[in-house]
Amino acid sequence: MAAAYRRSACGPRCPVGAGTPISQPSNIVLVSVKSFLSDQQEYPSRQVVPRNPFKIASLPWQARLYAFAYHGGRRTRSGNLAAALARRAYRFSRRLRLPSTGRFELALPKGGKSIAFDAHNTQFHAIYLPKYRSGYEVETGMLIDTFASETSHFWDIGANWGYFSLHLAAHPEFSGAIHAFEPFPRSHRDLARAVEQAGSRRWSPVMKLPCLTSLDRWG
Repeated sequence: MAAAYRRSACGPRCPVGAGTPISQPSNIVLVSVKSFLSDQQEYPSRQVVPRNPFKIASLPWQARLYAFAYHGGRRTRSGNLAAALARRAYRFSRRLRLPSTGRFELALPKGGKSIAFDAHNTQFHAIYLPKYRSGYEVETGMLIDTFASETSHFWDIGANWGYFSLHLAAHPEFSGAIHAFEPFPRSHRDLARAVEQAGSRRWSPVMKLPCLTSLDRWG
């Protein structure tokens, strides 16, 4: 079974998704048009347990500053002032392009991998902000997991650094191929580095399309 998932392509300054942590197993109900029109009461469903294969190992100070400046939650008046100063400091640090390397652990079926990442790409907040402890866009991850064992090809359109591609690759029942597309050069660089460090058995970028990365199931 081939499946395709389309997401918007965006760069390091994408708006934050509205992921909601889920701690209990949930059922994703798949309703066919035929079943809906015939007013059948029984719909196919599968039980999917939310999982998060990512674990932050080290976080650079720039990422901590970003988290405080933009994701600090509800604040007092003095807290708002501190956040405003933090935002200025963060934007200044981005202009300096100082090294900002963090590291996360990816739990793969045949053993974990330690992966370095560039925290200048703020979309890595998906693995270190407290509100994403249960996973980023949990509902999307659960939908992907629903079809993991039956999917032969996964197309990640607008992959950024590859969160959902790596999420699927870490699923123990997935054995297909993953095709990740990212049009922004810096984000594509982060994607290529993450995939390479994760250790795909047969991975290579498509040279004529520098913003396309194809990878197979991890070996």
